[in-house]
Amino acid sequence: MFLPLIISSGGNSGSQATTLVIRAMALGEVNLRDWWRVMSREVQAGLSLGAIGTARVAIWSIVGEHHFHRQLYGPHWPLVALTVGIALVGVVLWGSLSGSMLSFILRRLGPILRLHRRLLSPLLSMLPDLLFILALRW
Repeated sequence: MFLPLIISSGGNSGSQATTLVIRAMALGEVNLRDWWRVMSREVQAGLSLGAIGTARVAIWSIVGEHHFHRQLYGPHWPLVALTVGIALVGVVLWGSLSGSMLSFILRRLGPILRLHRRLLSPLLSMLPDLLFILALRW
């Protein structure tokens, strides 16, 4: 039920991080020495999104049980909420960190590696999705 939403969060966050970092680099707001500051902001965003996902499942479970007299996620909804939160944190962190740091790496290797910037978005949409599905297989 949550798998498509969790997986798409990784690709979306990676594409968004790439776009924001490339824009900031083009405007001169961020340079290569600011990678640590960008990474810490992406970690904060990933953790907050995981907390929001956990709270969403918990709130819907409590509201569903009290107002609709049915358990939306079953009797083990706290475990479902925790699982969704951890998965969201992992996928969003992977997507946003790989998107933002790959932009720094490509900027650094710019004269050596001439990869067109338009290829980053599809690559970063696919990479977290693929790695999350592979992680579920193990």
